[in-house]
Amino acid sequence: MEGRLLCVAIGYLFGCVLTADIVARVKIHRSAADIGTGNPGMANIMEQLGFKAGIVTLLGDIGKTVLMFLTVRAVCPGLGTLAVAYGGFGTILGHNFPFWRKFKGGMGVAVTCSVIVLISPVWGMAANLLGGVTVLIFHYLATAAVLIPGAFIAPAFIFYGREVGWLAVVWTALMAYEHSPGLIRMTKGTEKPVDIIGKIKKNNKK
Repeated sequence: MEGRLLCVAIGYLFGCVLTADIVARVKIHRSAADIGTGNPGMANIMEQLGFKAGIVTLLGDIGKTVLMFLTVRAVCPGLGTLAVAYGGFGTILGHNFPFWRKFKGGMGVAVTCSVIVLISPVWGMAANLLGGVTVLIFHYLATAAVLIPGAFIAPAFIFYGREVGWLAVVWTALMAYEHSPGLIRMTKGTEKPVDIIGKIKKNNKK
């Protein structure tokens, strides 16, 4: 149990590094909390600061998740995949609820997607691909954010055991919580669809 808690703690510290805030401060000397929606994530940064800034934010969020992966595997090699699963859980918590930002962070989509790929490259990529196709077809980000970890639940239980499976359930619940406003608006028919291709073309001109 101590090893699992250590992995969660390590992951949390990595998660608390919000790439979006770093990018915003370097580019415009302001916090990500002070621009657009205030969300320290790729979508807000791309909308406000341009395509390249958004990509840097995405790569940073993926990068910190990879660093978590390397660290927990080195610190707790005996746990194997469980080290990554618990470390990933901590990273998601840190990104979504950073202590230094009064526990108001991002939505954790990039981090969650990265965690499941690091646990299972094949099934993780399949879940991410499913989510990406869903966005392109239906144009709703909230559904894809919940669908990606949700699609990983069954493979997690089957191939990696109950602990990883239940962690996948928790990640899915966190995504549903973070995106609940959008999901509620979808049920009411007031959620605006997002044209991802059009948004990329528009922001690439900035």
